[in-house]
Parts: sequence; structure tokens; C-alpha cells
Amino acid sequence: MAHLTIDATLGDLAAAETALGRVLAVKFDKDGGAKLRYHVAKLARLVAAETRHYYEERDALVMRYGDNGKIAPASPNWAAFVEALKPIADVPTTIAWSPITEAMIAPYPDITAADLIALGPLFELDPPAAGEAVM
Repeated sequence: MAHLTIDATLGDLAAAETALGRVLAVKFDKDGGAKLRYHVAKLARLVAAETRHYYEERDALVMRYGDNGKIAPASPNWAAFVEALKPIADVPTTIAWSPITEAMIAPYPDITAADLIALGPLFELDPPAAGEAVM
């Protein structure tokens, strides 16, 4: 049974947003597609609302530690930037919506395994049926 909420950190959600955007771009045209389109679109909206603060804080840190509004691992202040960003990324949050499930996306092979992994807490495998082997 799918969870009715998603518990994650702001960093988890920010990391999942790119994959969520790719899932949102899939043409959900099979039976139940309208319901799935709504589910994914609402999830994307809720994630964006949660991560807004993360990006505002991250951008301020980039301006503080970066050079001309840019920072990269080779930057001299990279370690300080990462250290300052970590408490923001670690902020726990709960989204009052259920994750995307295996059953929802099964008819859509365009959604890659890499995207499912990247979705992190936004994706949930369906529990195995009684007697089904667990891989």
C-alpha cells in the first residue's frame, strides 16, 4: 500500500526535481493517464513549493562563497559552501501527497530506471504480491 505522505529532506527533493520534470514530460496516454498526469503534476507543484526556500538559500550561499555568482568543486570556497548548504539540505519536510508507484508507471517504459532511482522518496516500489519472489 502506498504511503499517503512523503517524508524527505529539502536536499532529497531538490535532487529529485530534474527526474520529476522528465517524468512530468511523459505522455501518459494509457487507461488512467489523466489521473496519473494529475498526480504527477500536483506532486511537482508540491515539491516546488517545498524546495523554493532551499534554492533561495543556496543562491545566497553561491553569491557569498562563489565568484561572480558561480561556484564549482574546484572553487577555493567550495568546502565552506558545502558545509553551509548542508544544514539547509538536511531540513526535514513532509509532502501531503503520495509518491509515484510502480503500478502507476508500469505502462510507460519511457520512464527510465535511472529516473526512478533519482526520484528517491518520490517513487515507491509496490509491495510484492503474496507468494511473489522478491528480487
